[in-house]
Amino acid sequence: MFRRLGFAENETERYIALTEQVTEHNAPAYPVHRFLGNPDQVQGEMQLKCQLVTHGIDCGDPSGYQDPRRTELEPGAAGWVLLLQIDSEDETEMIWGDFGSIYFWIHEEDLRKRDFEKAWVILQCG
Repeated sequence: MFRRLGFAENETERYIALTEQVTEHNAPAYPVHRFLGNPDQVQGEMQLKCQLVTHGIDCGDPSGYQDPRRTELEPGAAGWVLLLQIDSEDETEMIWGDFGSIYFWIHEEDLRKRDFEKAWVILQCG
């Protein structure tokens, strides 16, 4: 996300610090759900994972990221956009893993076509 936004290293650090402050202030009483926009990532960027899995590369362990096709496919990761983020929420009994979030990703081309059958779901938790 930070590369795509063009953040310098110090801007990235400041952004992370700000999001941590907001989370500490609000959590756990106020889950952060998102529709489009940028995700609140728990375990790092997910766009590359979407790109690789879509092209048949298993990313269930780190070996998928070592696949020789990664170099060819990696530029396409920039086309993946967050469709929906749903945080764990005790009140509604939506608990994802260890109070994580689920993220629905879609390629921008498929979003334009409204082809939601090609969306991917990723669970991240701390």
